Amino acid sequence: MKKKSVVLIIDENQESRNKVIEVLEKNFQLSATHSSIEGLTLARKGSHEAIFLSASTPVLSGIDATSLLKQDSHTRHCPLLLITNQMDAELMANAKRLGVTDVLTRPLQTQVLETISSNLSQKISGSGVHEEMIYKDIKLMGGVRCVEHTGQRIKLTSTEYELLRLFLSHPNQILERAMIMRSIWKEEAERIKLRTIDVHLRALRKKIPTLVNNIQSIYGMGYRLEQDAPDTTPAKDQT
Repeated sequence: MKKKSVVLIIDENQESRNKVIEVLEKNFQLSATHSSIEGLTLARKGSHEAIFLSASTPVLSGIDATSLLKQDSHTRHCPLLLITNQMDAELMANAKRLGVTDVLTRPLQTQVLETISSNLSQKISGSGVHEEMIYKDIKLMGGVRCVEHTGQRIKLTSTEYELLRLFLSHPNQILERAMIMRSIWKEEAERIKLRTIDVHLRALRKKIPTLVNNIQSIYGMGYRLEQDAPDTTPAKDQT
């Protein structure tokens, strides 16, 4: 049986907490707490598909907790859904500034939660399945999970394919090592050595020479695929 992705709920309001559980438990494994302090610990320890977070949690407010989650390399890329009793201009401004995915008002509506659940499920099952991405002389075809370089099909391992797709999906963005490891190895990320990324990148660059000078190592941060980097791949002899 396929293991369900985990959604974390941090909400001091038992009614809204239970409502999220009621709607999402069919498709996800759920972890719930009323404490934002405990919620931060759970978020940093695990791998979550999304985090529902109350704006009014005691001790540490939802906005403050959101700020901390967005500063943490382990959680900053996780979709955050903020739950509040009432919309107001300051809350919305802070939510937008921090990159909150959505703001939900109590009482939570079943239809809204079902839509969120459906979108998350589609993201998990269909993300990257049918897309076609082109970068210089590289073509990735998600529907058949194959890659072409200069018109020739390249045989990649599953890890190499996912690594390439990750970079092509985030051109000109610095991808931190921790983010790469969570994206590729999921819940196994903590058991994987950091240097493993270098090993797979080295193999990927060897198979696709275009990447040699275009995937840049950013000291102390991670890697970046340079969208506009000059193509220094040696030209093939046409004679």
